[in-house]
Amino acid sequence: MASLRHKPKTKFWIGCFTDADGIRVQRSTGTTDRKLASRIVNEWEDAACRRFTEAQVRRVLSDIHERIHGARIESTTLAAYIQQWLAHKSAEAKAVTFDAYRSATEKFADFMGKKASQPIGAFRRA
Repeated sequence: MASLRHKPKTKFWIGCFTDADGIRVQRSTGTTDRKLASRIVNEWEDAACRRFTEAQVRRVLSDIHERIHGARIESTTLAAYIQQWLAHKSAEAKAVTFDAYRSATEKFADFMGKKASQPIGAFRRA
């Protein structure tokens, strides 16, 4: 069962929960609001017990971040990463090399189809 504690030399609540391996873990919630800290640590424990996938963990952490800071954690999509990478390479590669890069990345993005709009962290090597 998740719990909270408060250390004397910090203003933030410390969340205590048991991970999926049965180990008791303590982490700062990064908030001084007890109710918010309680919700955060309960979500951590739920995530640890269910062994969430990476995508699920990213959603939970993004939700927590939004509650605390008012903004979601954005993940770069594969298509956006390709564009950033090409922009970087345009400055350092010769024209012929850059054209080859652009052609290869366009073919790759076409091959990926709708998946190119997914966060890059969702992809794994087969």
